[in-house]
Amino acid sequence: MARTSFETLLEAGCHFGHLKRKWNPAMAPYIFKEMNGIHIIDLHKTVGMVNNAAEALKNIAKSGKKVLFVATKKQAKDVVAEKAQSINMPYVIERWPGGMLTNFPTIRKAVKKMSTIDKLIADGTYSNLSKRELLQVTRQRAKLEKNLGSISDLTRLPSALFVVDVMKEHIAVAEANRLGIPVFGIVDTNSNPDNIDFVIPANDDASSSVEAILNAVCGAINEGLEERKAEIGVRLAFGATKGSIMKQILWENMLLTCIGGVAGLLLTYLLVYTGAEWVLTIFDSGDSFSVMERDINADMLFNPYIFITVFIISIIIKRSCSI
Repeated sequence: MARTSFETLLEAGCHFGHLKRKWNPAMAPYIFKEMNGIHIIDLHKTVGMVNNAAEALKNIAKSGKKVLFVATKKQAKDVVAEKAQSINMPYVIERWPGGMLTNFPTIRKAVKKMSTIDKLIADGTYSNLSKRELLQVTRQRAKLEKNLGSISDLTRLPSALFVVDVMKEHIAVAEANRLGIPVFGIVDTNSNPDNIDFVIPANDDASSSVEAILNAVCGAINEGLEERKAEIGVRLAFGATKGSIMKQILWENMLLTCIGGVAGLLLTYLLVYTGAEWVLTIFDSGDSFSVMERDINADMLFNPYIFITVFIISIIIKRSCSI
């Protein structure tokens, strides 16, 4: 299904690249020609790549996963915020917090701190503070809202990253690559497309160009969300209860937990047999006893009490995440 057309992209100015002297040779396959010292992007290729990216994002949204939109440049901020909000997806339009993906638990703590401040203000806990202290808390809350308010609903790592201007957002791209998160990016002629999984060659400086591409992409994501709702609606229409749907989700996650547990057990066995001494060396404090005075062996893994305890804890954590 065609999400956009050559004429739409041409009218939006998606074909304008950068000056020839600023080009990145890796973008040569996507350049149509040079005109007046400016590279012109081949929109025929752009149309196909927009459609491919949109279809992939639709499948991600249909599976119930999140796509994080990133655009901190002035021309794209408002457009990205509007489009991401319309499909209820998280986005970053202020400064990219370093380690947002690779150090995600710390970012989540900051988001939780924001909600904690709201609760304490609502229940009157802060009513006894002086004006100066209350002003400091309010300013802290405003700063957190500005930088992290748009990702407050992101409870786990996103399943994909959509980036406007991959050169400016190179830190976000690097973090996603390190974690194996697929990156969708609007790539201009001055950027390197090698680290982008789904390249969309287009003008990333004009708001009209960014909006034209986001219309196609967000439309596909919205379709995926609607299809997901429709599937659940069909099941409900045929007599399925909310409890049965919840039970299916829980059992699916239980199966994934068991598969992950078995894989983890096998990996642990491999580590014990091949690197027990190395592991003990890492955790050795060197104060009270030496590495040689301790022993680690595979029999520990078959201790029924340890195994059952860890298994129950894993199930509880997994079910809580599923709910």
